[in-house]
Amino acid sequence: MGLVVIPDALIEAYTQQMQQTYYASYCMPALISQATLETYLKNGLYTKHAQEVIVSNRSKLNLLQKYTAKWDPHLAQIIGGHSGYYFSIKLGNQVNVQTLINRLQNRNILVKSNLAAYYNLSLYDNSIRMSISIVTAEEFKEAMELLYGEILCLVSKT
Repeated sequence: MGLVVIPDALIEAYTQQMQQTYYASYCMPALISQATLETYLKNGLYTKHAQEVIVSNRSKLNLLQKYTAKWDPHLAQIIGGHSGYYFSIKLGNQVNVQTLINRLQNRNILVKSNLAAYYNLSLYDNSIRMSISIVTAEEFKEAMELLYGEILCLVSKT
């Protein structure tokens, strides 16, 4: 399933191209994959797994609130972090995002600038994006401590 926004002048050409390539580009899912999915759903494994992910994420997001409660909001402020895998940290203007990303990468902590998420770059809010999907609670705690320590270190140098 997908969505595409097409200028009116291109709708006819797009429709023709889609009709010509639809069957050639459509791949039937393998029957074994379908049977496995059916079993996974019927046996309740999907529901069980989904609940485990929800509990794990909720636990990590609660830790996020705990770890960041004493952070100076002028230096780093959590945006989101109430559900899902991702949250952003809006940094104070005195923190250079790319320098922070590089310093964290040297410590095996991978974060990404939110710059690419902005169509209008003048609205970019000097923020980074983090994921909690593949870290343990202990790794997450260590990463958050190191992250804030690096922020404080960068601010002290300005």
